Amino acid sequence: MSDSLRDQLIKAGFSSKEQPKRASAQGRDKKSWKKSLGPKSSLNTNQKAPLSGSDDVDQKKAIKAKIKQLIEASCLADHKGEKPYNHIVNSRVRRVFVNEDAYKQLVEGSLAITRLNGSTYLIPVTVGREVKALNPDWAVSFVDKSGADSNDDLDYAEHKVPDDLSW
Repeated sequence: MSDSLRDQLIKAGFSSKEQPKRASAQGRDKKSWKKSLGPKSSLNTNQKAPLSGSDDVDQKKAIKAKIKQLIEASCLADHKGEKPYNHIVNSRVRRVFVNEDAYKQLVEGSLAITRLNGSTYLIPVTVGREVKALNPDWAVSFVDKSGADSNDDLDYAEHKVPDDLSW
């Protein structure tokens, strides 16, 4: 058991005595290490990107500032509570805890849920649609009432879902 791992591998036949020496010599070779890095780029990391792309960045910043202003101006001030409300964001189920009034408004579809800088906000649906118009990739959750009229639901029309069911 006092043998090193290298000695044990050699005894087992997985390696020869020359292989570890060649591997360690290759690892110390600075020229081969520099070759693995590839050619140096002509731009320094401290240099700024060309000015042609800055207009696009400025436009994105302006859109985000407009969205931030819309959300903060129209968000529901006090919505935190103990009742969980589940919604879908990018095919993932998320949960937000709201009070009873906010829960009723979310269920009837007059409020939407969005996130900004790590915080969850409840906003009116009209503002949510404006945010989606400005940036279609922005995560805004609406209540989908169009799904109630599909053919699959007609098969289960006699089985009503209770209002107090939480999933």
